[in-house]
Amino acid sequence: MKRLLALVLDRGLFGAVRDRAVLSVVAFGCGGIGILLLVAAGFDVAVRAIGLLPTLLAFSAGFLVIALITSMIASYRWRHRPRPLLTAAKLAFITESLAVARGLIAKDPAKLLLAALILGAISEHLDRRDKD
Repeated sequence: MKRLLALVLDRGLFGAVRDRAVLSVVAFGCGGIGILLLVAAGFDVAVRAIGLLPTLLAFSAGFLVIALITSMIASYRWRHRPRPLLTAAKLAFITESLAVARGLIAKDPAKLLLAALILGAISEHLDRRDKD
């Protein structure tokens, strides 16, 4: 545990992370300014070619389409992200349910029907959760 803390609390690591964060912010800022200038230049060229109102409509529609596509991609990635804790919870749920079913069957073999109902409920619950 002390080694882990020593690795995590290493001053060199914090310095490297800080430097990386600062340089990333500067890089994204410069990239954003460059993109804005390109859009402004394109807007100016389009205004001179087709007029102000059609250019405003075209740029607005273009940015709305980009926003919609980005939102759809983000939503898709969020729904299909890996969920290791959910998988572990499902496994624990199945293990405990099977232990209960096995205990019921061992005490009284006539309770096999009840165990089958429990397993069916588990299966239905997991199928319904997987579809969401």
